[in-house]
Amino acid sequence: MQYQQIAVLLNGIAERFKWEKIMEGHNIIGLKQVGLLYDEVSLQNVLDMIADWTPEERQMLRDKVPKMGLKTPFRDGLLKQVAEDVVKFAKDGLERRGFKESGFLNEAVEIMRTGNDMAFQIFSFPGIIWCSC
Repeated sequence: MQYQQIAVLLNGIAERFKWEKIMEGHNIIGLKQVGLLYDEVSLQNVLDMIADWTPEERQMLRDKVPKMGLKTPFRDGLLKQVAEDVVKFAKDGLERRGFKESGFLNEAVEIMRTGNDMAFQIFSFPGIIWCSC
């Protein structure tokens, strides 16, 4: 996948979920979700969760997640379990803010429930061929 394709996906996600873009110059390189980044407890939970991930595991995730999404095998399960934990951390963080914002995660919760993530949506269309150009 080329940067332009990734940028289109990130911009679409940012617009759909109202997430803040992380920019490097004029290039979008990531997204911020309030529930994790502005709550110290949630942020620390995520940092603790990923602290022992090896460089090889992170590279494997970079390689496989665009194709397999939440169904990516990771350690003793699937990435879906990791994502469920992250969504819980985000929900807890939003609830601690006291603004009744956790409803913004409903779509993420639905994706966890159904497994209908971006990879599933893209590759369930007939004629889609993965190109790691």
